[in-house]
Amino acid sequence: MGNSPVLAGSWQENSGRKWHCTQNGNHFTWTQEGTGRVATGTAVPTSGGQWAIHITFDGSVHWKLTASQDGNKLYGPSDTFTKVVFGVATQAATSNIIIPSMLGNYQENSGKVWTCNYHSGGHFTLHNQQDGRNADGYCVKDYSGKYTIYLCFHNQGGDHLLKVETMDVNTLPLSNGDCFRKQGVSMPMVNQPPVGVTINTPFGGLSIGSTPQMNIHTSHHHHGHIHTPPPMVQPQIQMGYTQPMVQPQMGMSSGLLSQILTACSQTSFENDKLKAVKLYVESQYAPLSANDITQILGQFSFDNNKEKVIEVLRKTNNIQQMDCMSCTNILRYFSMDNDKVKAVNHLCPFIWDRKQNCELVCSCLSFSNDKNRVRDTLLKH
Repeated sequence: MGNSPVLAGSWQENSGRKWHCTQNGNHFTWTQEGTGRVATGTAVPTSGGQWAIHITFDGSVHWKLTASQDGNKLYGPSDTFTKVVFGVATQAATSNIIIPSMLGNYQENSGKVWTCNYHSGGHFTLHNQQDGRNADGYCVKDYSGKYTIYLCFHNQGGDHLLKVETMDVNTLPLSNGDCFRKQGVSMPMVNQPPVGVTINTPFGGLSIGSTPQMNIHTSHHHHGHIHTPPPMVQPQIQMGYTQPMVQPQMGMSSGLLSQILTACSQTSFENDKLKAVKLYVESQYAPLSANDITQILGQFSFDNNKEKVIEVLRKTNNIQQMDCMSCTNILRYFSMDNDKVKAVNHLCPFIWDRKQNCELVCSCLSFSNDKNRVRDTLLKH
């Protein structure tokens, strides 16, 4: 598909379900008929007049779609979408994508360095100096100034796709909890709320920064908040992208946890507790351990609110890497299988041994259909 792709219209998957697509330039949105499921994606031109199309389902499942020659079929990893209704894009996809230069070195949390030696339009490549792995990046910018980047890591066991959303291409927070930071770039200091400052909220005044354990290190920048992970042994992943363990400095997550628990103890209404959680986790970067998360979930009675807690933690990358056994401890705070499945969807990118020990997670569910949904999430992503 060499011409500018027209994704607007309706696409039918193999099961017969239809997705209705709206397109605005290089961005598009799919909505599944009958269920309301939403998927978002981008189309980025590459060399040779081709286009790289990527899509994210349910906020966490990332696919590369390969278009047929006529553009009427999109082939995914486990499904094919056929265009059944032709639509018109609000704005045509442009091949003239302009983003800041990606050339240079990026360091991941583990200390390994990726070098970008090629960048043209919205396409760039990365090479790992230590282990020789390579990756392709596809970047577009939306009207709000946010960059959406899909990084495809090429490993011997196959490609592994991760997503980045950032306002600054010098800092790339990956969807698995890792972060690539451009070397040789001066990062601004982050202004933390002074100790004792009270923020008025619908559930009363919350004191930000007054907890004695709070000790946030802000010498770098990650959506305003970054940590320097201590050295530790990285578990060996047999296949796919090696996911570095993400650990905050001592005192960081414990300070955030203490603030959240204190705020929740000051109100009996779950909506107010949920607002408190969102307020704190969106204001700082201090990933919480599985044990921390269970303490927060213990403040809530309703599964839908517990699921929202995990969702906001995922969206802010405030979840530490965990193993499947730790995941099961979190799932025990949910009573319904459907809510457990939703929780797994949020936690999946942070479970480093999900492909080796997924049956531990499946054992927390009662129904075979839900077990299969969890297996599908853990083994394919």
